[in-house]
Amino acid sequence: MIDDPSQDIAINYPVESSLFVTAPPGYGKTYVMTKRVEYLISRECIIPPQKLLVLTFSNAAADEMKKRLVKNIPNVERYVDVMNFHTFAYKLLRCYGNYIGISRFFTIVDESKKREYKSNYYRTYIESSSSKWGREADFVSEYNTWYNKKFLQGTDYIDVENEMTFENLRSSMNEDLINKENLDFDHLLFKAIDLLQQNGYVKNLFLNKYPILLADEFQDTNYIQYKLFKEIGIDSNGTKKAVYVMGDKKQTIMRFQGANPDNIAFLIQDFNCNMHQLNKNHRADSEHILHITKKLRDPSFFVSEAKHEIYIHNTVKEEIKKIIEVIMKLLQNGVNLHNICILFPQKRTSNCIKKVFEENSIEYVDISDFKMDSITEEYSALIEGIRNQIEEKCAKKSVRRIIDELIDENYSGESKNTILLTTIRKFSSSFDRGHFSSMEVWKRLQEFYNCIQMEIDWVQLVKSNVRNKVYLSTIHGSKGLEFDYIFMIGIVNFKMPHSTLCFPCSNFRNPQQVDISESKDLFYVGVSRAIKEIIFFYSKQDEQNLAIRSRKISCVFKDIAECLKFIDIENNTYDFGNERINELLCFNNCR
Repeated sequence: MIDDPSQDIAINYPVESSLFVTAPPGYGKTYVMTKRVEYLISRECIIPPQKLLVLTFSNAAADEMKKRLVKNIPNVERYVDVMNFHTFAYKLLRCYGNYIGISRFFTIVDESKKREYKSNYYRTYIESSSSKWGREADFVSEYNTWYNKKFLQGTDYIDVENEMTFENLRSSMNEDLINKENLDFDHLLFKAIDLLQQNGYVKNLFLNKYPILLADEFQDTNYIQYKLFKEIGIDSNGTKKAVYVMGDKKQTIMRFQGANPDNIAFLIQDFNCNMHQLNKNHRADSEHILHITKKLRDPSFFVSEAKHEIYIHNTVKEEIKKIIEVIMKLLQNGVNLHNICILFPQKRTSNCIKKVFEENSIEYVDISDFKMDSITEEYSALIEGIRNQIEEKCAKKSVRRIIDELIDENYSGESKNTILLTTIRKFSSSFDRGHFSSMEVWKRLQEFYNCIQMEIDWVQLVKSNVRNKVYLSTIHGSKGLEFDYIFMIGIVNFKMPHSTLCFPCSNFRNPQQVDISESKDLFYVGVSRAIKEIIFFYSKQDEQNLAIRSRKISCVFKDIAECLKFIDIENNTYDFGNERINELLCFNNCR
């Protein structure tokens, strides 16, 4: 029985109309989407072999939805496919890529291969012929800026001369990848769009297979993902499907990867969407958490009492020791370490935390170690070994045997039994069974390699298996996760917002008003990870123990200043007064 009328309306919305649902964190987004799928199936809106298609931004969202659907719907795989945008593009090209000259047996390459290619290009064509670029890092950084603007955000890039150079690099890299039967993640999307635009037969095949289209986490989609969404949502005659989409513009924290929050407005216009908002938080187990998250969404929301502690310290080391003290008190009260997560805006902050934790025998796990880039770097010998076996078209007996041998060759002792390697071993066995068993071994290995690149959500896997360790994460890395207790550290000016915003804002001769909405959204996402309690920590010195006069508590706190209880550890004082707030918080020209 649904006890939330806003969820009830969203779940049972008329099938023939398009709807965009605003879903703040903790308001039951996955529950509503899952129940919507159940509703459509129960109403016989879909008759196999046709299916519902649910697209998500992340593997975590897709995996969670699949788990819930399997529990509630017999033979659910007959009625619905749930996958992220890249997996959809991958499967499309695996089946029909040959129509546009893409080998069906392509391998997905990660960012490390692209970095290697950019570096080689710079040394071959740029370093000796142009004095414009001082360093390789500057060239690559500017190329990435150009690429994000033009292809992920769909915006203009001003410098024509640079654009010609960068276009040559992009074309050269893409041609090289395709010649080697490789595709990167963006390539998957571009080529899937090319296929649907150039081949009416394939497009109609997919339009007929998926008559109903749903999507989640839409605020994180980029320009090219939205183009793909339109290709499968609008036929060649301009007829639009009724779409059902969820998202929250307030959670747009992936702009640095090209996410475009304007896609929500484009969607509403292009598909004539009606709008609906979920309005009840089902995650927060505390009125104080409810109040602070409401206040961050709506600064006019009235909060009667200051409840959230913000501890003030002189040094970062003192700050972390206070965190340990609070952790010990929680342990005494029966809280498990894995229910605690420490969040920070920049990864370098974790180095100080780790050092002090190790000195005090506090067990921890760093979520960023389980991002694909980190895995590729940490386990480069294994990854390179798999690639080599694919390129050599190996003919060994099984994928599992290949993986076991590569792990045994490259790792020893405890390093062979990490969570990640144990999972990879188990996962590899599934590619020797079922429909894979009829394939050549190297093709099975290629499928396995592509899947570990695309379909495994390593962070969720770690969270499901790791116990009795404190979690450390950047705020970006915590997206989609939740913990009973959240500690936030390093939320200071010049870090959040970034220094590129803080410098023009703090220029005392010519201060400029800057837009910090992205930083405020990031702060909101971090705060909304908490279920029971959130505590903030601030130090007057930075990680190098430099006393910085202008280092203040970030302006992102401005809207919730009345919710805070300032605790000065050195002076043992509790202060709620405006004078103290004005002294500690950065109130410049931000908006």
